[in-house]
Amino acid sequence: MPGALVPLERAAHRLPVPVRHLLVLAVAGLGYTAAGFTAMSWFDPNGLGPSFFPAAGWTVALLCVLGRQWWPAVLLGAAVAEVAIDLATGLSLVAALGYAVANTVEPALGATLARAVARGRPDLSRQRDLAGFLGGAVVIAPLAGGFVGALAAELAGPTRPWYAFVARWWLGDGLAVLVVGTAVVAVLTLPWTRRTVLSTAAATVVAVGTTAALFWSQTLVLVYLPTLVLIWVALRLGVGAVAVVGLATALTAAQGEADGLGFSATLGVAPGVSHIHLQMLLAVLLLTMLLLAVRVDEQLRATVAAEVAARRSDDLAAWNAELARSNAELDTFAYAASHDLREPLRAVAQTAGFVLEDAPHLDAESMRRLRTIGLLAVRMDDLLDSLLRYSQAGRGELDPVLVDLDGVLDEVAEVVAERCRDAGVELRRDGPLPAVRGDRVQLGEVLTNLVVNAVKYAADEPRWVEVGLGPLPAGSRATDCAVYVRDNGIGIPDERRDQVFAPFQRLHPGRADGLGMGLAISRKIVERHGGRIGVDSEPGQGSSFWFTVPSSGAVPSQ
Repeated sequence: MPGALVPLERAAHRLPVPVRHLLVLAVAGLGYTAAGFTAMSWFDPNGLGPSFFPAAGWTVALLCVLGRQWWPAVLLGAAVAEVAIDLATGLSLVAALGYAVANTVEPALGATLARAVARGRPDLSRQRDLAGFLGGAVVIAPLAGGFVGALAAELAGPTRPWYAFVARWWLGDGLAVLVVGTAVVAVLTLPWTRRTVLSTAAATVVAVGTTAALFWSQTLVLVYLPTLVLIWVALRLGVGAVAVVGLATALTAAQGEADGLGFSATLGVAPGVSHIHLQMLLAVLLLTMLLLAVRVDEQLRATVAAEVAARRSDDLAAWNAELARSNAELDTFAYAASHDLREPLRAVAQTAGFVLEDAPHLDAESMRRLRTIGLLAVRMDDLLDSLLRYSQAGRGELDPVLVDLDGVLDEVAEVVAERCRDAGVELRRDGPLPAVRGDRVQLGEVLTNLVVNAVKYAADEPRWVEVGLGPLPAGSRATDCAVYVRDNGIGIPDERRDQVFAPFQRLHPGRADGLGMGLAISRKIVERHGGRIGVDSEPGQGSSFWFTVPSSGAVPSQ
């Protein structure tokens, strides 16, 4: 199941926006008040100010997980709560206002830095996001808050050196953000399964029990027991569980220290120094466990991603194999259908011709119908012939050899010479063409199709078609060469350029004859050679059809 923030956002979404802002303000303020009074009553045994301030972690966590539109409500709630707490505990209004400023500047700075590194809401299960949260919200922001708080204390009446104030503030707020902030962010944003919740609850009970036993029995060697629990949680349950168990452990330890059950006598230090030792121990312990957990989470995420990618690769290979089989079956069907249907059509055409010859007494309408039958049979035969050629273009093995395109163009010029004379079109050459690797017969068919197509759509006067070697289109290989066939005809609109290579597509059926298969066949042949085919055109400015083909190396067989 997702983090707790998702159902909360869904529930709040049904409320009007002003009500949502008031709700956020109330939640932020009440949470801050509860955490602040807890700090004052539990974690200030010496009257020097709390050594652990959970309200700092609460505020920065809310700013990290909520959108910036809710920040004013969160900060206002925290500021009002801070002033109320300070006044209730006997501080002056100047000090209360100064501390309110410090406790709003600090979380705003910490959340800004953490979200900048994460590029949004931090995901503490990712190493970069966790590092940004630790560096910005745990280290830099509490230090800045300490300086602002020290300034406020100086204005209200100094009671101790400012550097001691900054150090104590930094340690107390930094530890609170590390302990409370990570737990709140983890609970609100990270996914939790039923197993993880139950295991985390059990680990929390064990960690609290061992930590309490450590303090109330005054047996320092028991410090290893909660450490072992946190190591197990980091390895098995992840970052979120470490944050929650670490919070419970830290609260228990801080309460024990506040009750005078610390180890100042064992360590040979003053009680105030013992607080610092405890804070540093908790910080190092929790920081280490968080880094261990995030490393385990990232390795697990990488393993799952690799397994998913492997399954997708296997599925893709199976789909490709199935697609190849289907294409082969389709080609076989097209070949068989076009081949087997041609004979009956030819018989129909011949029969219609015989009837015309042997029945001169028929009326004019019957004669017209018989001629129409013959013409339609011939046209259908041409269509099947084109379909047969199209299917053959994707069948069989290529015979790649070194092909002299100049020699191929000579043959093409002979084939289309009569058509060019009838249309009054001049076939030009723009320099010699190179030798390439490919199937000579199929490349000749490509050139023939492109030249015939250009002749059909050449301009009215003068009429010319030009064949030459052009620049390589973007994305081509260095070993390719590009051949173009250009005309000065009517051109092709941008939105219809892709259509010209589809089977049976004719953009200007009234201008030229044909079935619209030449360019489709050409594309299939070029792609089988590992090349590309395309057209550059402007309406009224002519068209330049081009194709690429390898100038060296093997051509894959398909």
